[in-house]
Amino acid sequence: MSPWQPPEGVTGEVAAIVVTAAAPRGKKYKCAMAEAIRARPDLRVRSGRASAKERLQHFTLGPFMESLDAVERHHRPLALSDVLGAVERNARLHDGLKKWTSDAIRRYMEVFNREHDTPETRLRHVPKRWIYRVEVCKPGERGAQAYEISAWGRCYESVDGRVRELRLIGIRAGAEPRTDAEIAIAAFVTARAAPDDQLERVRVVVFAPDSDEQATLFDDTPQRAVSAYEEHGRGALAEIVDGHGYQPGTACLRCAFAPRCPALPRANGLLGVDGVGRPRRSWSVTSGRAYQACPARAHLRDLNLPTSRAVEHSDAARRGRAVHALLAARHTDRADGPCTLDLGVDWSADGHGLTTDDLALGKAMLRHHAEVCPLRHLPADARVCVEPRLTFEDEQAQVLVIAEPDLLYRDGGSWVWREVKTSAREHRGGTDLLSAYPQLALGVLVLARGELGGSRARSRVELEVLRPGGVDLEVVDPFTPQVRQNAEAVIRDMVHRWRADDLFTAQPTAHHCARCEVAVWCRAKDELAAR
Repeated sequence: MSPWQPPEGVTGEVAAIVVTAAAPRGKKYKCAMAEAIRARPDLRVRSGRASAKERLQHFTLGPFMESLDAVERHHRPLALSDVLGAVERNARLHDGLKKWTSDAIRRYMEVFNREHDTPETRLRHVPKRWIYRVEVCKPGERGAQAYEISAWGRCYESVDGRVRELRLIGIRAGAEPRTDAEIAIAAFVTARAAPDDQLERVRVVVFAPDSDEQATLFDDTPQRAVSAYEEHGRGALAEIVDGHGYQPGTACLRCAFAPRCPALPRANGLLGVDGVGRPRRSWSVTSGRAYQACPARAHLRDLNLPTSRAVEHSDAARRGRAVHALLAARHTDRADGPCTLDLGVDWSADGHGLTTDDLALGKAMLRHHAEVCPLRHLPADARVCVEPRLTFEDEQAQVLVIAEPDLLYRDGGSWVWREVKTSAREHRGGTDLLSAYPQLALGVLVLARGELGGSRARSRVELEVLRPGGVDLEVVDPFTPQVRQNAEAVIRDMVHRWRADDLFTAQPTAHHCARCEVAVWCRAKDELAAR
């Protein structure tokens, strides 16, 4: 393989290669080229206009880490209100983030309560993050004179230096599991940063504030940590450092190369709002609907705070996910042709926890889908994209637009955008389709503007609604002037207030608060309930 070369628009010398233990995580949503550029901090991107800074803190774990630093630096309990007040001097904290941070610190102190430790087992906080650094006499193909590997977390060691413990911090306990590569790299950094001959034990644990316990990922000798790195970590980091290829997606929001990226589609004016001089953000119909319900809800979702299982996993939500999961699997594996009435005797929506009634309803809906499955009328070699992640850069709005249609397929030379919904109701109300389902409005704009290419001849947006007694299939023509105008109005109405908002103040109502998955972190909801 030829040596890695920076893409056009990226300049500078590669003095050092800098990576973190978390680099191998979430590869599905990462861009190989962006990760390779990020590993070379001395490179510079010739970009256009700079984005403004957000007024609110958007790094969820930042206040948590800063607050714990203050508490452990003083070696005594501190009032969290005072600690958070000091942290807020750097960036304003949303009330919801304050509440979550306070709860997270309390849980952390409970889980890692060391009051019964002996002098031999007691650990002390190491303020300076562990970093493994090695300098080479002769730069290799990468041209770097130094390599650095770090592991982001909280560092502790025993008083006698015989034990080191790295605590990796997550936001949600049920998030993506740590990979063998990440664990091995974290253990290696813990063992080899600031070498100490007295070191006998290396531990890596993980903690998420919504859990009442820690989980041990590695607990062994420094030698075993090095061996694990050689087996699982070194190759994974090399793959990242030498990565090629582009993958537009949510990672584009934080990528310095995004303004010049040849793979990021430009759709200037797609949202119909002006965001010049505003912070660059990402937006989807899901986040737009959350903002319409309550600005605080959208912001706290954006921070990825833990959500209410009762709200996110209602019977209707579980049934919808189960139906979508089977349809996605069938449409992806087209070996058996289009969907049929035969679901297979063993389909039981495993993992979705459906009730007997919802399982029966889900089966009925899936059979109704077979009546309108688009694969019935497509040739075997037709292009079909199941839940593709579409990404567009709207430079006028300063927004990265993310869309995931349930199905995107080619009918001849034309693209068709289909959304699939499930409903326990037999009939829909008289509301406008584009207002009721804004995904359709976004699909209309994307197709009408020709953002996906292809012929206009059969290009259309489809809405499939699966009901207990049948299926509705609505077809929307994106090239009808009135339809496009309505779609523009729907999207603009969803975006313009959000684009101008800096503080995302809660707007509590009994209706929305009862259905809000992040309401547990909202003080305004508590105040509403107390009235």
